[in-house]
Amino acid sequence: MNRKVVAIMIAAVIMAAALGILLANCLRQEPPVPAAVVLPPVKGEIVISAAGDCTLGSDPRFSYAGSFHERFKREGENHAYFFENVAPVFREDTLTFVNFEGTLTAEEKRAEKTYTFKGPAHYAKILTSGDVEVVSLANNHTYDFLEKGFADTKEALKKENIAFAYSDKTVLFSVKDGKAAEITEKAEKAADEVYVGFAAFSVWYDGADVRANIKKAVEKLRESGADLVFVSFHWGLEGEHYPYEVQRNVGRFAIDAGADGVLGHHPHVIQGIETYKGKEIVYSMGNFCFGGNHNPSDKDCFIYQMIFETVDGKLTGKWESKVIPCRISSVSYTNDYKPTPLEGDDAERFLKRMETYRVK
Repeated sequence: MNRKVVAIMIAAVIMAAALGILLANCLRQEPPVPAAVVLPPVKGEIVISAAGDCTLGSDPRFSYAGSFHERFKREGENHAYFFENVAPVFREDTLTFVNFEGTLTAEEKRAEKTYTFKGPAHYAKILTSGDVEVVSLANNHTYDFLEKGFADTKEALKKENIAFAYSDKTVLFSVKDGKAAEITEKAEKAADEVYVGFAAFSVWYDGADVRANIKKAVEKLRESGADLVFVSFHWGLEGEHYPYEVQRNVGRFAIDAGADGVLGHHPHVIQGIETYKGKEIVYSMGNFCFGGNHNPSDKDCFIYQMIFETVDGKLTGKWESKVIPCRISSVSYTNDYKPTPLEGDDAERFLKRMETYRVK
């Protein structure tokens, strides 16, 4: 076989191989590129619950019979007893706030005043068993047992991981995936994280210093990244169902200063709610778990809730509020220190009463 024939045969083989490779490439199908998965937006909500005066204990000069302490013993020293009927509400929210009106201390040296309230340190467990995360210590019973009593109270709350606000001490929470945690040190804020801040003051007059302190607290929280800010005020006149001028002026100023809501307490009875510039001022939520009186004549109180819509963990700007009618006791004839939601005719009666107090 001459060289020409061999060359032709080799060329033919190479061409056939090339054609085979080309044909294979033509017949090969590339796997389809998967389409980008677009997840639907995840809707959620942040629910803030607030309630009024909680005095866990009593004045040591009161009779033991019918007292908060006797009830604790009678219920088998069960800390969960007191908030048992409202815990389901608080368990389902994001954060629960109350006014802690009293002390948790064994200190015996008291302030010279008509009423001085205290309970043992372990009563702080009543709050945790009731799913309360944050309290105000800005009230007229904070120093019932002087500086030692105040220090003991703060220590007892810390041991139960209950946050507290008063004067220039604000509280900031992170809310992510529906869970809230107090922020105790600076950290980078995630895109789907909402910060909720609380400030608390006792206010008995409207002055430049009062307003400066409120403005400073709100600004501090905003600068720390707070998306929602709530200011609590211990104010008003005991037994009065309508706010007086100081309350209205200071409450409105707090909204003007940037607060998203105002939470009021001290009168020991309910007062109305005012809508101001699209925000709400709750003037008084009344008593709640109140050991300061074994049988007050007016037992009405309420849980105030603010529900904020979120999409993918971010606030949308939409919100609504709700009033849950309650009584400070599970029974009407005495105070068993067990706040209980009202139902049926009792709830309807309460809501009608509340409407008569609305501030316009």
